[in-house]
Order: sequence, then C-alpha cells, then structure tokens
Amino acid sequence: MRIGIAALFAALLPIAAASAQEPKSISVIGDSFVFRSGWDCAGTGLDPAGCLDLKVDSSFASHLAYPYSWTTQPEFNVVGMHGVGGSTCFLRDGDSGLVQRLQGLSGTYTYGGEDKVAVMIGINDVIGYNQTPAQTAACLKDSWAVIANTHNATPVAFTYPPINASVWPGKTTEEALTARAALNMAIRSAVTEFNAAQRALGKKEVEFIVLDNTYNPTTGTSDGVHPNPTGAQTIARYIYWKYH
Repeated sequence: MRIGIAALFAALLPIAAASAQEPKSISVIGDSFVFRSGWDCAGTGLDPAGCLDLKVDSSFASHLAYPYSWTTQPEFNVVGMHGVGGSTCFLRDGDSGLVQRLQGLSGTYTYGGEDKVAVMIGINDVIGYNQTPAQTAACLKDSWAVIANTHNATPVAFTYPPINASVWPGKTTEEALTARAALNMAIRSAVTEFNAAQRALGKKEVEFIVLDNTYNPTTGTSDGVHPNPTGAQTIARYIYWKYH
C-alpha cells in the first residue's frame, strides 16, 4: 500500500511535536560572577543604564538561555539570578552567607520550582577571610544539600575559572592563584563525597561543571579575575555542552 507524502507528513507531526521539550529552568546564586563582573564604569562615558547593560553582559548567567547565536530556542529558562558582590560561603558583615541565602533567611531570594540551581562562589573566603579550602568546600556541600533536599532541585557546582591577577587588597597574584588551585581541588573532592552520600540515600546528586580552563584570562577577563562579556559567554557555552 502506498502512502501519500501529505499523509506521511501528517502522521509524523505528533512525533515531532512530542520530541520538542520545554527548556529546563535554572536559577544561579553566588557572588559578583552571577550578576556582573566587577566593571567600574567611571571614565567609560556610559550612563547608568549603559553601565548596567555592560555588567549584565559580563554575567555568565545572563547568557544561559542563548549561549550561541544559533540557539534560537532557549536552552534554559533563567528564573533567578541572585549575586552578592564579594559574597562568601560564610557569614560576614553585609552578607548572610550562601547557605542562609539559600534557605531564604535573607528575604532577598525566593525559589520557583526550578529544575536546577547553580552555585558560583568565588575564592573570597579563602583569600580574604582566612577560611581553609576544606572549610569552604564543606560549606558548599551544605548549600547543595539545601538545594537538593529542601528545594528538590538539582544542584549545579562549578570550579573557579582561570585568573592571572589579584584583585584582593594586600594579596599577591601568587597567593590568589594558590587559593584558586586549592579551592578547586577541594571542590572536586566535595562533589565526590556529596554525591556518594546522596546516592546512598537515593537523593538528588550535584551536577559538576569544570571551568578550570574555560578561557585565557588575558582575553576573557576584565581585570585578570572577573569575566568580560567574552569570558561570560564562554562560561555559558561550557554549561551548554554539559547538557548536550
């Protein structure tokens, strides 16, 4: 029996429609990487709106929906971007700390049933507030537990992207590089330990994205540390390929 082209096409339509999926929803929480990248607009000639646009363009979170020019359908529905400049995992003056912000105690962030919550925390704890990498990694595990077990979302963890300078007062570039390397090693161990414990309990595990070598910090950052728009988009593309 011969089937006409029109009939065949009509028969395939439900299959094609069924294969189309809504983009996963994601929120991002952390430090200045989340909502800006350390741009001081003084002397640039930008008005406040233009300066804000530059800061948003310098956030990897702002590119998660459309990391490439050809991603005409959004990859993620970005439902929240909550960054606190200089934020640490631990409580300090002016910041309730990552875990408390995730628990909603600060009143500045609410969750809306996201599939994933990504955490980008810098090396501020280690280089600026005398925490060991192991202490910061333990704090990160506590934050992933809130995401997975309280909010029932999948945590997404990152290592810290490349740097080639220090922006921390009184700290040398060598000290910054040492802190970054030590924290990234501790994060790797924390992911392994967290996932083993979650797996044993049948609970959500953290998804891990390595950003160690995402870009050359000379061309990918604004100051040797904070991503510029090119670096931010590169980070978003690393995240894109994690899910493809």
